[in-house]
Amino acid sequence: MISTIDHDKGYVLQNDSQLRNATTTAKAPEEESSSVGLLVPATYTNRLRYECGRIINHQATDILVITLIVFNSILLGVETFGFAQNSSRIRHTFEALDSVCLILFTVEIGIHLIYRKLQLFREPWLVFDLLLVVVSWTSHSLDVGRAFRILRALLILGKMSSLKELVRALVTCVPRILAVGMLLLLILYVYGVIFTSLFKDLYADGYLDEDYFSRLDYTLFTLFQIMLMDDWATITKQVMVVYPWAWLIFILYILTTTFLVLNLAVGVISSAVADVNYEEIESQVMRASSSIGDRNDITIRTLESKIDDLTIIIEKLVQQQNQSTESLYTLNDDSF
Repeated sequence: MISTIDHDKGYVLQNDSQLRNATTTAKAPEEESSSVGLLVPATYTNRLRYECGRIINHQATDILVITLIVFNSILLGVETFGFAQNSSRIRHTFEALDSVCLILFTVEIGIHLIYRKLQLFREPWLVFDLLLVVVSWTSHSLDVGRAFRILRALLILGKMSSLKELVRALVTCVPRILAVGMLLLLILYVYGVIFTSLFKDLYADGYLDEDYFSRLDYTLFTLFQIMLMDDWATITKQVMVVYPWAWLIFILYILTTTFLVLNLAVGVISSAVADVNYEEIESQVMRASSSIGDRNDITIRTLESKIDDLTIIIEKLVQQQNQSTESLYTLNDDSF
């Protein structure tokens, strides 16, 4: 087991997994725990950090925080219904419960800060939690800010390993997603100029029920709508009244964007998720191999120790046999 030693403060700070195991084996100050190898600090400050570490790394704390996040998210959703808005008593009750949840979130991040000190700012998820709590307190009394309280539901991202891996996969594929986005913007611009040049007069001539293509910005918005397959057939049929061949250019655009570029983005994200899963499996295999290697080393050292003991016993037996042989020779000579 690995511990982080703080030489300036004179105590051993165990890692998260050790703290989870140590939650039920608290010892007195300066007493070494035989089960986890933890040296409990003697000073009040160090003792406080030790206790905060035990609390915040306990599995029950994780479950409690996740439950609190889910409860607070449901509470903010139910608060938008009419029965909660129309009754001042229910509204004040919901606001009080929301304040209690925010206080508990603040206590949690405060315990993290006491335990980790400035090391907290090296943990991206803890920094994210801290920012959400600070923003929640800043906007708590503002009418506009109250609408963004639901952002606290994002706290659950840092509490579940599966969501962490998914977010990490999305972050790793951001450069490739940006490349796909640039390709999509280029295709949109090319088709936007083409559609505007061909169909800009149709609305003025009364063939379209809305102004879809008279300006480039209108055309780009219309093409984005068509890319999402929103009412594209109606627009196409109105254009085909004047240009019967227009279906071809519309279908080419849909094939290029909806079925090619967007699926390319989905493939990039899927590949990133698969890479993260592969890395996780590889790390688990490495940890298992390391654990097996450590056990093998212990077994080899134990066998070597037993061999050394057997060697000593054999040497003593040989020495005793030599002494017995000499005694027999001496008795034989005396008998003659």
